[in-house]
Amino acid sequence: MITLTRRDAVALGLASALSVARCRDTSREKRTRGRRVVSVAPNVTEMLFALGLGGRVVGVSSLCDFPDEARQRTRVGALDSLSVEAILALAPDTVAGVPGVPQPVIDRLRARRIHVEISRVESVEDVRALARTYGRLFDEPAAVDRWLPLFDEQIARARHLFVPRERPRVLAVVDQRPLVCAGPGSYVDELLRLSNVDNALASGPAWPQLSLETVISVAPDVVLDLCGPLAQEPLDRAWAAHTTIPAVRDRRVVSVADPLVTRPGPRAPRAIELVSLALQRTTR
Repeated sequence: MITLTRRDAVALGLASALSVARCRDTSREKRTRGRRVVSVAPNVTEMLFALGLGGRVVGVSSLCDFPDEARQRTRVGALDSLSVEAILALAPDTVAGVPGVPQPVIDRLRARRIHVEISRVESVEDVRALARTYGRLFDEPAAVDRWLPLFDEQIARARHLFVPRERPRVLAVVDQRPLVCAGPGSYVDELLRLSNVDNALASGPAWPQLSLETVISVAPDVVLDLCGPLAQEPLDRAWAAHTTIPAVRDRRVVSVADPLVTRPGPRAPRAIELVSLALQRTTR
């Protein structure tokens, strides 16, 4: 039998009281989490609004442009140049983002007892996981239960927009200088598969930097220009002289200007639609 001294009993009682207090603090933090949110990633912002949680968003990054309501929120800078002072001024209990938020920013926010949630979103399944994460984090499982079936239904519908007799090999270009394309395992690669075509890049990294000579050797049937409105000129003009590329020779270079197609998020069904509609133009 163990006999406790008075000092031991006092120490044990103090430790127990501190443990209960910590548990109460943790429980209180969880209850208040998600009431005031700063989202520093466009796809996370879109997800919060898609789940009906936009009213909790008090600040966004300078790149958050959808939905229109998000544009009305206070801007706190871009992902790699966030203003901690601007974030703190909004008194958030949660900061939501993706990998790329500088670690010193995360450390400063957590030192203020602000919850920082970082989610990797690089695929359609990651988008589903993102919804579940915030449904769980903000205690809104019903919002996720309402949204997920609609999302899956829209994905299924979009997959039937373009069903070619033979699957063309498509090279998706996301930047011209340097020439960066979508390789296997990238989000755009998944959009191509969901649009019923094959990626002309069957192996290699997710976002390879290629030379024009490599593009010629790959010989894609279709080139999908995803460089957007900031590109110096569309690829169908920039590559017009390179008729050894089958897609150029056959005038099957098409573009999608909307940056949505390179942003994994709740509008993935619309991204599939945009890619499929662009591919339809190559069959005319």
